[in-house]
Amino acid sequence: MSPRRVAAGRTDELLDGVMAIIAGEGFASLKVSDLARRLNCSTGTLYRIAPSKESLVIAAISRWAEASLLKMTAEAETAASAAARARRFYELLIEDTFRLSEKMRADVVRFESTRRLYQEFSDRAIRQHAVYLDEAIAAGEVRPIDTGFFTAVLRQVGQLLSDRAALEAVGVDRDDAMSQVDTILWEGLLPRA
Repeated sequence: MSPRRVAAGRTDELLDGVMAIIAGEGFASLKVSDLARRLNCSTGTLYRIAPSKESLVIAAISRWAEASLLKMTAEAETAASAAARARRFYELLIEDTFRLSEKMRADVVRFESTRRLYQEFSDRAIRQHAVYLDEAIAAGEVRPIDTGFFTAVLRQVGQLLSDRAALEAVGVDRDDAMSQVDTILWEGLLPRA
């Protein structure tokens, strides 16, 4: 007898549940049995979705990353101008990554498989952001810049905004830092009057 499969809708629901848990708490110290108990399912159900805790975490993060990119792109596309699309995409990217706890981000970096997966998500998001910036430049809505360099700067800024200790060292909270970054980066891109 072959093992029973988990229905697609239930798989998505459970992966979303796993992501909700690990986004808040990280995953290094969690056991599959802990996840199953909290998701009101059996460990066998989770093992039918993925054969190990690592592969379950990867599947949950992958699903979150794909959904995040789709959502960010769809929402950015509703903006009225190319510059507004670029700015909105960046804001959504920061918002989505801020939802991940420090513990989750630390665990992602700690394990090679999740670090590579998150790097791939980040690279894809940055490439999409560069497309929006190039469109804004072509439309004359922002100053001509090297989008490769600018997106590299944004990557570093995103890491700084995620580092609570670094922000505390300079006396700002994340919301204030984000507001200052918004002013420095985005107002600096606007063409001179």
